[in-house]
Amino acid sequence: MRFILFLTFSMLHYACQSQTTSYDHKAIEYNNRALKLIQGPGDISTRLEKSNALLDSAILNDPRYVIAYQNRLNNLITLKKYDLAIDVADVILVLKPSIEVSTAKAGLLHQNGKDMEASIVLNEAIVLAHEQYDKHF
Repeated sequence: MRFILFLTFSMLHYACQSQTTSYDHKAIEYNNRALKLIQGPGDISTRLEKSNALLDSAILNDPRYVIAYQNRLNNLITLKKYDLAIDVADVILVLKPSIEVSTAKAGLLHQNGKDMEASIVLNEAIVLAHEQYDKHF
């Protein structure tokens, strides 16, 4: 349970960081509807699956809309669909490389028993962290 909470909070922190790219208005609307749906009544698994359908629509409208991918990643982690979550993390890392998503991917790989891959991804996250640190200092 702590693993899921850690990944969720890491992704929420990442999603809250400022976004400078303008995205398709319809994609943003689908994303917002998906987030509201999660907060509604009923079975959480059903709400998350319906939320993912809306997030898929957001992604179809604007494949660059990183926030929709991040929210989909959070949903998949909560649903314990780690293989799909890894695929989504890969897309996010192509669109917007980050320490948080790399670390989350490493955790997901570890959770799936792929420790060697997890170690490689974690090392890449550390390299990225050093690069970002060097840019700021």
